[in-house]
Amino acid sequence: MKTLKKNTIALLLTTFLFLGLSQVHAQQKQNESSHANSKGPHGGKVEKAGTFYAEALIKEGKAMFYLLDGKANTLPNSGVTGSVMLMFPDGSMKTITLIPEGSEGFVVNEPKAVTYTQAVVAFKMNSKTVTAKFNAVSSAADEHSGHRH
Repeated sequence: MKTLKKNTIALLLTTFLFLGLSQVHAQQKQNESSHANSKGPHGGKVEKAGTFYAEALIKEGKAMFYLLDGKANTLPNSGVTGSVMLMFPDGSMKTITLIPEGSEGFVVNEPKAVTYTQAVVAFKMNSKTVTAKFNAVSSAADEHSGHRH
């Protein structure tokens, strides 16, 4: 009888431990993916870029991109280079080198860039390259006014 109680207690403890670890693992996975498809620190759309994140937005008539760390905090643009391949509504594509803007962002020096339907941005730092794919984003002004053009 004592052996049965000990075995039952051990089984229950093992079950609770397993369930607790499973819940912790699920919570960690949710936290990791919670930044993707959310608003970034500059109000743009955020997508996963390897172990980093990238943020895209249209601001003041310009397509802007930011590299974010694993917690979705903006990283400085010094020592980082980038390019973006843009796809447009007419089916054309263009690859453009990103130009540093301020101390954190990158701007696309192409007036047509704000009309992209898809963008694949690549950031290179040291010898590591990370990429992220975005569907069309609306401008910050459109987001604040509650409508899109």
